[in-house]
Amino acid sequence: MNRRVVVAWFAFAIAEISVSAWARDLASCPIEQSVGKIRKIAGDVGVVHLFRDKPGNVDAMHPDSKPEQIEVPVAKDTCVWFGDTLKVGEGATLTIETTQGIRHFGGEYDPTWVVPGTQGHASVEWSELLNGLYQDVMGAPRLLASNTMGRASDTCPPSVSGSPLAPLDRLRVTDQQIGADLRVIVAAWAPTEPRSVRAMLLREDRSPIVQGSTCLNSHLLLPLPLGALHPGSRLTLEISDDRNSKLRYSILVVESSTLSRPSVQVEGGWLLGAWRLAKGMPGTRLDSISRLVLASPDALGAQRILEAVWTDTQF
Repeated sequence: MNRRVVVAWFAFAIAEISVSAWARDLASCPIEQSVGKIRKIAGDVGVVHLFRDKPGNVDAMHPDSKPEQIEVPVAKDTCVWFGDTLKVGEGATLTIETTQGIRHFGGEYDPTWVVPGTQGHASVEWSELLNGLYQDVMGAPRLLASNTMGRASDTCPPSVSGSPLAPLDRLRVTDQQIGADLRVIVAAWAPTEPRSVRAMLLREDRSPIVQGSTCLNSHLLLPLPLGALHPGSRLTLEISDDRNSKLRYSILVVESSTLSRPSVQVEGGWLLGAWRLAKGMPGTRLDSISRLVLASPDALGAQRILEAVWTDTQF
């Protein structure tokens, strides 16, 4: 058999196997891809159409060409992915759980949902690894809380509870290592009644790098100035409330490459944070959570993981 024919046949077979494996998982809810989960279909499911880009069919000579799409079977608990297009005809209404709350499509609501496709890409190996670690995260619906960036708090009533601030279960280890490439750092504590809480990231001389405060939330995202972190630096994350109760974390800044990583190749974004939170050492969880919060606000899986962190619940 001609060598070129053999090579072409093997390439075709591999592509078919890849597409077939992907097609079997059309109704799955991969953590890195999902933006919504269908919770209810009222009316005729036959008028509901969900379209998804077919993998591996973009013309290399024309990268701007639109890829072929395939229709995904729709049922209760089907997930909507980044890049999908949902169209609901007359006679049906869908209730979909998203990170922004419950949304409805069809009937008296918008009949179309075109989801941007710029997020959520991961290799097959990485997707399988991550979803194996968090296999229950995409199950029952959960109430998702929003992230709060560090800022001056609004007027907050004095705390009526005498209970001091307590660490989250996943952040009980107060000696932490973080990568020098972090863009934000998280300050978080166990859920409590509304109280005024301030968080500061301090240098060794106690001068502040960044600070913020909140009243209603139990976590803050503190954006780090460019060049604020240097390998070898020792910092303190100090969290205090209006009753002068405090939490302190001693932080060593390290090269991000020295922190634990999976054998599967992955970039240093929220996917790495999710893996490190599940498999890394307790002393790197502050780094893990600070990466997770950089996930797209539409990424349902990432926001569910974070909600479990904020509320001290199991994944």
